[in-house]
Amino acid sequence: MTNERFNKSELDIKIVIPPNHFRTVESFQMHKVKAETKVEIELKDNFKQELNFKVPWDGKLYAYFLRTQAFLELCREKNVDAEDILTIYIEDWDKNFSVIFETTDAKRELSFYAARQDMKYLLENCCRIPEQR
Repeated sequence: MTNERFNKSELDIKIVIPPNHFRTVESFQMHKVKAETKVEIELKDNFKQELNFKVPWDGKLYAYFLRTQAFLELCREKNVDAEDILTIYIEDWDKNFSVIFETTDAKRELSFYAARQDMKYLLENCCRIPEQR
């Protein structure tokens, strides 16, 4: 049996979640528009040191992502309603990032890999809160 954790397709995060549709927030208590999805990111120390802005000591970043046409198309391909995606979790796995779309149906989640350099580009070029400038 194949281990699902390691059998993931590559997500072109530059297209699906571009920096101009992504903003960091202090917490999920901050207001968001209906067309935004929560994103929780966990970064390891090595990656944090590569970034051109300050990251909290625990490596956690919170953000909102304004859905793009590419994101909506990906959801249609995977037979998931974009409104059913509660949170996108992005975790540093050293060589790449694991990207998981958590859905309202707890039995179903979409899981991908994202390239390390693409994550760096996203985080360094998005709209960030003042504490991260």
